[in-house]
Amino acid sequence: MRTRAAAGHAGGGAAAPGRLTAPGPAARSNDSAAAPPRPPGVVVRSARLVYESTVLFEDLSLELAAGRITCLLGPSGVGKTSLLRLIAGLAGSGDTGRVSCADGRPAAGRVAYMAQSDLLLPWLSALDNAMLGARLRGERGGRERARALLAEIGLAGAAALKPAALSGGMRQRVALARTLLEDRPIVLMDEPFGVDAGRATVLEAPADGARPDADA
Repeated sequence: MRTRAAAGHAGGGAAAPGRLTAPGPAARSNDSAAAPPRPPGVVVRSARLVYESTVLFEDLSLELAAGRITCLLGPSGVGKTSLLRLIAGLAGSGDTGRVSCADGRPAAGRVAYMAQSDLLLPWLSALDNAMLGARLRGERGGRERARALLAEIGLAGAAALKPAALSGGMRQRVALARTLLEDRPIVLMDEPFGVDAGRATVLEAPADGARPDADA
């Protein structure tokens, strides 16, 4: 299981916990199976966000239950992205608050964050973009695992393509694969399904933790 938080647009502002998830066994860079890390709950206390002298929220406290999906809903401009960035340790100058994990350990090193923009490197293929984290860490192997995940989200035939040859929705799915391949117990996704509705069902399974024998 993983602790996940996702932001999306809606008419009102609410936080709704999702159902429990049960991913398959994790695989590390050498493609060997290993037990997935135990997901921690996330606790936010006294969060405050000021944007251009306007206080968007203050004294905000919430808890993200371990092993569940929590969706942050609200109109544009209320601070959903800023809250996710605060949890991810990427707070801006106007963001303050205390973030901790329910197990007493820091969140640093245990968070994978998917931004609204895909941020793909134009000179890398879809497969290599998905594996970027492992590449930067100097890890070897894991290509079959990455290929399996790309196939799971409908990109089996696009693994060798560069971002310029991909549609916006396909690029977003590559970014999703890159995030899930980090195999972190806390996954933060900012409007991860801002793609065509026909692909929403395809994306739900891997993002919900159903890893293709290797990961998600």
